[in-house]
Amino acid sequence: MTTARLRSVLSPHYALPVFNPTISRRQWNIFWMEDIPLKARDVWYRLLHNKLPCRSALHNILSSVFVDPVCQICSSTAESSTHFVYSCHHKYPIWEYIWDTYIDTPFSQPALHSAIFSLNMPTVKSIYKNTSSFQFLACTLLAIWSSHWSLIFSGSRFALPDVIKLVQKHLDKLHPDLID
Repeated sequence: MTTARLRSVLSPHYALPVFNPTISRRQWNIFWMEDIPLKARDVWYRLLHNKLPCRSALHNILSSVFVDPVCQICSSTAESSTHFVYSCHHKYPIWEYIWDTYIDTPFSQPALHSAIFSLNMPTVKSIYKNTSSFQFLACTLLAIWSSHWSLIFSGSRFALPDVIKLVQKHLDKLHPDLID
């Protein structure tokens, strides 16, 4: 399938709102000004605009190509945007680990959802004051995104230690002065 054909198939199906109305102008400004990896910003932006290529969305658009909407990692439920990002039982522990390690606020699924989908950022632990919660969440989102697609296209394993290492690698790129 050519990209032009894919674009024509996708276009009529997505007349969705241009932005999440619960996100304030101030929050959007912070989102655009934060020093986060460009690819992470792209993934996060797609997520906020309901344009993430999760399996259920692809199945709805191209059911002949994506016959099954089920998550390719856990094989237990349809892969919605939320499932793609954190509710998959293979991805949720990654967020829990990162949150418990770097974020001062107690971890909960509603707090994580609010941070990711409404840009209501939690407080970072004081020992990590040089890194923002945006950066921790963006690097985690990017590591999950990269690991997910690495599994799909290359057959790489999707494992908590590997994804955590990738999060740290992205954080180290943001703060090379902190690398030992």
